[in-house]
Amino acid sequence: MKDIKTQLFAPSETEAFFTPVPAEGDYHKGGFTTIDEVTQAFGIPFVAKGGVTFEPWETKLGEYKVDQLMTPDKFRNSWLGFLATIKEADRSKWPIIQWYIQNLLIPKIDEEQEEEQSYWGWQKTGVNAAPTVDGATFVRQFATESTVTPANAAVDGIHTIIAKMRAAGRATVNNSGAWSTDPVTFVGEIEEWVQAVEPKLRRKMDFLFMEEVLKNRYIDGRREAYNKYYAQESDLLVIDKTSIKVQSLHSMVGAGDHVWMTPAMNRVRPISKDKPGIFDVQKADRSVKILNDWKKVNTFDVPEFVVTNDQGGVITAGLITERYS
Repeated sequence: MKDIKTQLFAPSETEAFFTPVPAEGDYHKGGFTTIDEVTQAFGIPFVAKGGVTFEPWETKLGEYKVDQLMTPDKFRNSWLGFLATIKEADRSKWPIIQWYIQNLLIPKIDEEQEEEQSYWGWQKTGVNAAPTVDGATFVRQFATESTVTPANAAVDGIHTIIAKMRAAGRATVNNSGAWSTDPVTFVGEIEEWVQAVEPKLRRKMDFLFMEEVLKNRYIDGRREAYNKYYAQESDLLVIDKTSIKVQSLHSMVGAGDHVWMTPAMNRVRPISKDKPGIFDVQKADRSVKILNDWKKVNTFDVPEFVVTNDQGGVITAGLITERYS
């Protein structure tokens, strides 16, 4: 078995930055509470001052499923025959089924989570005889319930969630324009952009997320700009005058100039307690059905704590053609 080599899979990297929390129901609900000034000079009469404002926010959990049909007899006369034994009449118990789930199916699920869902996901909103994809209303309908849907239709990804927050006027948008392609200039732009964030919010930040192309540009620019003082790779990721570090995400490949950040406490990954993602292996004549379904999402409790630039978080017609049609 050790001689069997599988394809290389991308791990689910982005999820590691989101804290898992148990969830009940289909929605994760958070909110932003603010309080007005309350202190005043002493006086005998009662004079009310101050008030509280609560702005709720909810995110629908992604609904995933895996439907696989496998015929293990096909492998009996192959070099994988030692995994397809006929001593057990129940083909769902043949070793090749367990090997397939552990070595191919689960890694593939993780890879699709990272490359298609964590950032680029846009959950389907329903079915319609005339499929609809509307980036302004966030409607994404497929022809029928039995339509095979792409992996990115399972859940709203970070890009889509930020787009919805922006449309609601809730995310904190700090304009940057297109970043410079000159590494040193780019470092200065990032430092200036971060310093423009409200100080109390900026002090809570830990990472500025971007795609790897931008991270490498930042490293090159910081090495050139601060070469006299910074020689270690880890230091080259720090943003000057802050404790924030530049962090690339594999899920953001293709995100271009988009960057975003939010405090660690605001990054959550609700996981349904009723749909934890347990495989159901069933006999189906001489084939085997492998089924699974689960609910989860990477999201944010408070939209106002999500700081993004103006280069992402919008579902354009071009993006619909490229990724969502």
